[in-house]
Amino acid sequence: MSGQDSRKKEPVADQYAGLASLEELLTMQTGHCRSFLRTLEEEKQALVDMDMPRLISITAKKEYQLKRLTHLDKMAREKVAEISKTLGQEKIEKLSSLPAFFDQGDSVTLQRHIRTLAGLREEIRDRNIINRKFTMDTLNYIENGIALITGGIEADKRYHADGVSRLGGGPALISREV
Repeated sequence: MSGQDSRKKEPVADQYAGLASLEELLTMQTGHCRSFLRTLEEEKQALVDMDMPRLISITAKKEYQLKRLTHLDKMAREKVAEISKTLGQEKIEKLSSLPAFFDQGDSVTLQRHIRTLAGLREEIRDRNIINRKFTMDTLNYIENGIALITGGIEADKRYHADGVSRLGGGPALISREV
């Protein structure tokens, strides 16, 4: 018998009830991750359109979705701990360690959920980085534009710092007659 097989326990009714509720949680997490990806895509489009009201509403939506995902993560960790106690394995803390304690079919199902969630979370991270970079590039572009405008005024000695002309009292139009 291999080392992995020796760790498997005989099925317990509570074990399968825990596994079913864990799979339900993982399915919910998958759905929320996909929803979050759609929100990030909306955010990207709002950034491109520079639609500030839409960005504000998207930010609130993202905050809610992150709270929901955090809550589901906590529930999944608690379920893993509950299942590990049922299995008599107090040391199982990671979801990725759990499939080794189940039969082939359940193990494959858990591994599929784990891979799907890992892929979705990586995609979320990547899209978030892209949106953040786009935001930073846009802000730099705007700041550079402002610096060009204000730097030009500051360098022009005809104006005071408050924008008032130093050439007071002169003619408004200059004659071009020779």
